[in-house]
Amino acid sequence: MLCLAYFGGAGLVSLGVIEGLHRGAVAGSIAVGAGLLAWSLTGARPPRSDLRMPGLTLLIVALATESIAQLVPRGGATVIAVAAWAIGGLGMGLSYPRLCAAPLADLAPEQVATVATGVEFAELAGTAMGALAGGGVYSLADGLGVSAPAAIATGFALLAGLAVLTVVLARRARHSLSSAVPVGP
Repeated sequence: MLCLAYFGGAGLVSLGVIEGLHRGAVAGSIAVGAGLLAWSLTGARPPRSDLRMPGLTLLIVALATESIAQLVPRGGATVIAVAAWAIGGLGMGLSYPRLCAAPLADLAPEQVATVATGVEFAELAGTAMGALAGGGVYSLADGLGVSAPAAIATGFALLAGLAVLTVVLARRARHSLSSAVPVGP
């Protein structure tokens, strides 16, 4: 779901800046690059704690802000869109390395290849589904005559909603696991 939210949003960021905010390809590229740069700088540092949920929360904030920037395009909307996507990249830098490594942490060597393959498949499936969700909403809305900013805002809002759902489900699963652990012999 993390890949779905980020890469779905990444597919909409440049579209949002170019079509929604009526800026050029350079501005759209800067927005995408801001997210990638923030992800790279944040993800390069060694993990100090479990920052998966705060990272996902930053991504949710970024997606929601991108949606709002489309609906309230004032003079600074492009700067807001670029800054929001940098925040999304920061969230990915905090979450992605930890989420990818967590399933492999306590495995026996003979299990690593199987689990790593599953993790990779989940990443790729999430990325494809994110592109479908964000781009599909935009394409459908555009085909129905909805304005580009409204269509793009809807795509960002859908991705933010899916990311919120991920947080809720992860917290429920964590709570269920902690309450299912037997105490004592």
